[in-house]
Amino acid sequence: MAEKSLRLDPMVGDLQALTGVRFHFATFTSLFANTIGRATFMVFLLLGLRVLLRNQWLALAATASIFSAMIAVNSALPWFVFGIAFLMNGLMLFYLLRFGYLATVVVMTCNYFMGHFPPDLHWANWYASSSTLCILFLAFLTAYGFRVATAGQKTLADDFD
Repeated sequence: MAEKSLRLDPMVGDLQALTGVRFHFATFTSLFANTIGRATFMVFLLLGLRVLLRNQWLALAATASIFSAMIAVNSALPWFVFGIAFLMNGLMLFYLLRFGYLATVVVMTCNYFMGHFPPDLHWANWYASSSTLCILFLAFLTAYGFRVATAGQKTLADDFD
């Protein structure tokens, strides 16, 4: 009986984004479009299964199972990947139900960006520009979200006077 060897491939990300600034923006746009598409598909699948199964939590589990099976089907360790993906998809669906579509799109976008452009603060490396651009984008997104969320309210510095 031949012994099956397990080989886990690391997630590399999009290597074309390392070739120039225009590819950074193309990758950002592509990831953002994929995020919106996946979140929309997640909403419609969840709503369809909720109508079909007539139970919100059962529909959530079925939707998480479908997305997890799509991820785990091409893996070297399918049951392990299915379990982790089920947990992550279940949390994302719970987040969708609790906080809404826009918040879920933002969380998924940040997750995809950090997966495709892993942060590396060693700026002497030749590939540091892609991770730095991603960090700057996420910092801008965080600052903009904070500004919108606190519109017209006083800051902490004003409260101590």
